[in-house]
Amino acid sequence: MTMRSRPARLLALLLLAISMTGCADDDPSAEEFATKIRANPQMSGAPDKAVSCVAAWYATHASPEQRAALLEGRTTGLEDATPAPGSAAEAALLDCLKLAATTP
Repeated sequence: MTMRSRPARLLALLLLAISMTGCADDDPSAEEFATKIRANPQMSGAPDKAVSCVAAWYATHASPEQRAALLEGRTTGLEDATPAPGSAAEAALLDCLKLAATTP
């Protein structure tokens, strides 16, 4: 291997790695969840702060199955969305519900 071909190969590998990371599946954003939540007729009139909070909960605490169910508009897969008592997920969800109850 010559000195010139080694940097060229390293550059090619670096470019390949960068292009592959761009193709990787990213987790859905809180905004994607918020869009789906707002599209639900049962959520019409929900305060923006509450929707944003619940969307953030889905982005950070929901299982992959729960996320997929919400994004696909399914009701199955959401029934077990109740977090474990005393968990950070439960605290975050309770904060969302408090916000929804107190926001005009």
